[in-house]
Amino acid sequence: MNQNVVISAHVINTLRALPASERANIANALVDEFILGDREVCLEPLEQMIYAIIRGYIDVDSSRYNSSALIK
Repeated sequence: MNQNVVISAHVINTLRALPASERANIANALVDEFILGDREVCLEPLEQMIYAIIRGYIDVDSSRYNSSALIK
């Protein structure tokens, strides 16, 4: 069974609020993981923390969507 990945407005707004260099690095890491399937993330320590938070948002949003899709 395929699981959908949800990139919510909250995730996008969080990314947009970051300084340009952090935003680019974290967005690239998300693309690498979710689109290219590469789980190797090379980020600075602060970027790793921000990435983990955003990744958590994606996990929660995706779980909510996927569980509601099963009910329909």
